[in-house]
Amino acid sequence: MKNSYLILCILLSVMYSSISEAQPYRLSAETKDKIGKLSADGLTFIHKIEEVLNKNEQKLSNKDLTIQNPAVKEVFRQGFRNSTKNVREEAERNICLSCYQVEWESQLQELHLLQSHTPFDRDSLYQRVRDSRILAQEEMAKTKTDDRNPNSKKTQPSINTKKEAEAEVQGYDKLERHLNAMSKVEDFTLFRKLDYNFVISRFSAYLQLTKGMAYLEQKKKGDKIIDKYTPGISTKKNEYLYVTYTVEEHPDRMGAFGEGLTAIKEVEITGDPQLVVNLFTSYWLRTELHSGRKEGLTTAIEKMSDYVELKATGAGGYKITITKSNMDVNYETTFGIHPQIKSKSEQQTK
Repeated sequence: MKNSYLILCILLSVMYSSISEAQPYRLSAETKDKIGKLSADGLTFIHKIEEVLNKNEQKLSNKDLTIQNPAVKEVFRQGFRNSTKNVREEAERNICLSCYQVEWESQLQELHLLQSHTPFDRDSLYQRVRDSRILAQEEMAKTKTDDRNPNSKKTQPSINTKKEAEAEVQGYDKLERHLNAMSKVEDFTLFRKLDYNFVISRFSAYLQLTKGMAYLEQKKKGDKIIDKYTPGISTKKNEYLYVTYTVEEHPDRMGAFGEGLTAIKEVEITGDPQLVVNLFTSYWLRTELHSGRKEGLTTAIEKMSDYVELKATGAGGYKITITKSNMDVNYETTFGIHPQIKSKSEQQTK
């Protein structure tokens, strides 16, 4: 499977060779090589961040508002989750995560301006992005100089500051620890009542890294988000997996990676029957097939607020549905997630 990761990295690097010419900051060929040697998985996920940002830039230029959150911090953590602390720190010294984050914040600001039909100067809007890249490049150059000087005092990357380390034990980080203890499946996640951006950061990581699948596209239809995957090496025509999330937007709540919560209400997974059944048995660790409480049910399992069913749909088809279980878990209270966003007036009174 490692070979498929390397092939994906090669394909992505070819694509970025043309895109990066128009971007003031992206991984250089030298940095890609260095990160790839540290972690092939990590490089794949950094490419994903850049891919999302590049697509966002193209969409916004065409007044297309269907941009995606690159979830910079979480994607980086997922990419290097199997790496040692030294490897992660070395990667951070060579990747400007803050540059990606500032770029996403600027894209989000442009989205809001477009939605409100407010006139703005695009060049001025992205000045902060250019400034952050210049500063980051200067800092990286200084770090390389310090590394060559044994008498210099090395600067620890900001992501590992004590303050941020303490903050990471709260909210979704607390939930993530619970998920890791709940299942021996790597990147296991619950779905209902959680932020789509958090769920996809784990579920998509499982599909791509563990199952060797490729993420093809995302479509939005009303309150539904549809993610499309295909096997890294497909053996037959139309061998796809579709994951359809029914969501509910809560702009007044804090999501996993910033303002605005996209809460998942239900999930339906369809596509190639073999892919669907294999996903159910490998991700939820169920192998027995039986009839249950609903007609057409093949097998089911409850995981906190998720009732996960594998159903036969006729003509040899199958689908997985994730609906409300008999348990009603209050994740907000249990894990301290989705706090109310204070209004500007409330913030000013403090």
